[in-house]
Parts: sequence; structure tokens; C-alpha cells
Amino acid sequence: PTLLHTRRGSRPGSSWADLIFGILLHKVLDRCHGLSQGLLVPWDGAKSFWSSGCGGREAIPFRVPGAIWADDLCHIVAPRSPSSTLEEVKDHTRALLETFVSHALRPNVGPTKTAAILSIRGPGAQTVRSSVFSVGRPVFSIITDNAGTYVIDVVSSYKHLGAVLEVGGGLKAELRARCAAGRAAFQRGKRLLFRNLTVPLERRTLLFTSFVLSILGWGSGTWPCLKQHEWRAFSGCYTGLVRQLVGARKEGAFALTAWEAFARAGPAGFSVRREASISFADGAFRA
Repeated sequence: PTLLHTRRGSRPGSSWADLIFGILLHKVLDRCHGLSQGLLVPWDGAKSFWSSGCGGREAIPFRVPGAIWADDLCHIVAPRSPSSTLEEVKDHTRALLETFVSHALRPNVGPTKTAAILSIRGPGAQTVRSSVFSVGRPVFSIITDNAGTYVIDVVSSYKHLGAVLEVGGGLKAELRARCAAGRAAFQRGKRLLFRNLTVPLERRTLLFTSFVLSILGWGSGTWPCLKQHEWRAFSGCYTGLVRQLVGARKEGAFALTAWEAFARAGPAGFSVRREASISFADGAFRA
């Protein structure tokens, strides 16, 4: 056996590594939170996934600083005006990178690792958007004092922690990704499991819930109320998969109405959404 004597940090594979990283990252985030005041949004105190039921309660400003999960960080910058958006984002990003490097943490910067989403609104916004997106690949360069130069991509949508975020907070890209992933999961087990009539429908439904619905509905508990076209996309994908699950063409499964298919292999799409929201709320409450 080889003995290691560590004077700083932790040895590779050490059970102390996560603990030391958590302590260090906490110190870094304390400094990073001072770089941005986050975003002020009006909130009437209602805690619900749907429309507020608080009547005429006055909305108060609520500060949203950003989000972090393990070593994935999302920061919000609220510029003073559309014309200053790019410069303020660059200044904030520069300070953020320098803070991490000064604590011996190397930022993972790349086309699919770090990106900026710019939602530019207000007077002069069109001019700013044209200057950023009109020519070539939209990027901006960051020159730091202690870490060299970084190139940050400006994107309209970005996959963060498995969910697709897009400008304006819409769900079009996320729904497209969820439906594609759900259909791919169904295709992988289509012949062996989901369309295999020798397997009882009850067993196929259980496997469908475990291997397909868990992927199709991943993260849906955090979605807001879907718009009509968004609901049609999600519901249409789910209904189509359930119809395929119920039986082969020769049994007339594709002639069934959606409700007849749900009656055999249920539940309906809106029930799936409601169950996911309740499950998410329960997990957040227990945490």
C-alpha cells in the first residue's frame, strides 16, 4: 500500500472531499452573493402552482438571488437599463470567475458548460439585441486579473441540471426535450416490453410508468400553468404513447378515444401533471 500525507485539501477519493468542498463553496458563495442583488419580483404571499387565491392581498417585492445545486451555479443579474445589460453581465461574470479562481476553484467554461441568457426588455432593447445577435456566433470575452481570458456564449436556451431554460421563461424548448426523451425511452423497450402482447397490460403499465413516464414527466412538478399550445404538445405526446401501450393496431387500439385508452392504462395527462406538482411540494416541505 502507498501512504499519502496531505497537507492541503484532501486526497483523491477521500470521504472528506465533499465536506471540504461544501465548506469552501459556502465561503465562495458568501462573497458571490454580494456581487449581485438578484431580481426583485412582486409576490402576494400565495404558495401555489396555479393562480393566486389571496384575493386583494398587496404584493410585496421578493428577492430571487439565483440557484445552486452541488457545484452547478445559476446567478441572476438585473441591469439598470437595456443599454447597460451586456456590460453589467460582463462585469458580474468577471467578478464571479475571479472569486472562484482566488479560492483555487477552476470554473468549467465551455459551449455546453457555461452560458449567458439575456432577456432584454425596455426602451432601446431592439438595438441592444441587434448588436448582440446580428453578427456571427453571439459571445462575449472576459479578461480577468488572475485567470486569463474566458469566452462566454450568449444563448436563447440552455440545459441546466437536466431542464431546458429559455429566454422569457417559456417551456417550449423544455417540452420538446421532454417529449423527445419520453419517445426515445418508449422506443428502447417497445418490442420487448411495451408492445409485447404476451406481457399483461397491468405489468406493461407498471413498466411504462417506471421507465417512460418518469422521463417524460421529469421536473414537471415545477412547471407553472401550461399555455394552450404547451398543453397540447405535452398531452398529445403522452396520449400517443398510452395508445401505443394499450395494444397493437389489429386490436383497434388506435381507434380508441383518449379516455378509453386512459381507462385501460391511465391516468389522464392532467392527472400526471397534478400528481407531479403534489409530489414536488411534498418533497420541498419535507426538506
